[in-house]
Amino acid sequence: MASRVGIIPEEISHLYTTEDELLLLATEEMLRDRTAMWRELGAAKPVPPPDAALETFLSGISEPKATADAMLQIWGESIVAPRLRDSTSTSMERLHQAIGEYLVAWFGQSDNEDPEGVAWACAPVVLSLAQGFIVQISTRGRMDPAQYVAGVRVLLAEMGSH
Repeated sequence: MASRVGIIPEEISHLYTTEDELLLLATEEMLRDRTAMWRELGAAKPVPPPDAALETFLSGISEPKATADAMLQIWGESIVAPRLRDSTSTSMERLHQAIGEYLVAWFGQSDNEDPEGVAWACAPVVLSLAQGFIVQISTRGRMDPAQYVAGVRVLLAEMGSH
């Protein structure tokens, strides 16, 4: 985890007094760049479709197994550590907000009658797909983002045909 946030492991005890402080830093760092990515995609012209954006998001996770393990640890720790819970909730809310804003921009390119309403209804689903991928990498091992997104496409197409 130390290397993920750019700290030499030997320096940890000098910089942070508790594991919670280090976990807080790791949470914020891991989600900051992914949040920025959604904002960049929402500002693109044209805005790429959600399946391509999700694949970009998942493919851009550096050191996927180590990052997924750290994220799962952080999410678990945040259940019992109030300070960590607050920071994690704030970071996840920022990520949700960025995904929602991206979706507003994407649906805004279409003939959809309520792009904002549809976007905010879909934002938690897109976030859940990303979280599910992270949980599976941590618990099952390496996964291919393109294959995962291909499965999402097939599932949604089948759901839409019924």
